[in-house]
Amino acid sequence: MAATVEWVDETPSTNALIQPDTPHGHCVAAVSQTAGRGQRGNSWEAESGKNLTFSLCLRPDALPAARQFEVSMTVAVAVCDYLRSLVDTPQWLTLKWPNDIYFGDRKLGGILIENTINSGMIERSIVGIGINVNQKRFLSDAPNPISLIHVTGLEMQLRPLMQHLADAIVDSQPCDVATYRSHLWRGEGEHPFRDVATGRLFRASVSDVNPDGRLVLADTAGNLREYYFKEVEWVL
Repeated sequence: MAATVEWVDETPSTNALIQPDTPHGHCVAAVSQTAGRGQRGNSWEAESGKNLTFSLCLRPDALPAARQFEVSMTVAVAVCDYLRSLVDTPQWLTLKWPNDIYFGDRKLGGILIENTINSGMIERSIVGIGINVNQKRFLSDAPNPISLIHVTGLEMQLRPLMQHLADAIVDSQPCDVATYRSHLWRGEGEHPFRDVATGRLFRASVSDVNPDGRLVLADTAGNLREYYFKEVEWVL
């Protein structure tokens, strides 16, 4: 099915414009989002009229709350695969666990999903997404932003891009862990991490991703460490 895309000129956050009765596949996109949220409560910097900032309503079919990470995997892989179709080096577009969009070692976009649970089932998912498209300069202290214009050298028309991306998400098939795992940034080899609780640095490789979203790391001593989101950080 095709997504329906509603554009607004300005809003603090597109997530707030998704209502309890918003139908599956309806998307609200903003020319200017003034208080968009990223992961960890950070703000999302987006120059007005230069990027995609939008929220999409999904209503999963009979999906238990215990399987809500499937929504995150499915959306993230759909976004990554669509963006790969726009660039000459698609292998550089990956997913930084759990659902940031990376080009090389730089952040191209972010996804934040809010699920409404009713009687143990996911009633609605509000998928908030920001994609850097035509913005050339970033003024925040974000360490590694990049835009599609830096990658392709081309300025893109936002409205058709928005429609195609929303369609790709709505039409995507449920994603399994193996497919998601194959899209991961730094999915191979040893890399530095920081344990958030202790602040200690360690080196490890990605061993697996559990169905509930926990990242399984194999450290240099051969120990397996499991982390939920916000319990471990990649060291850039």
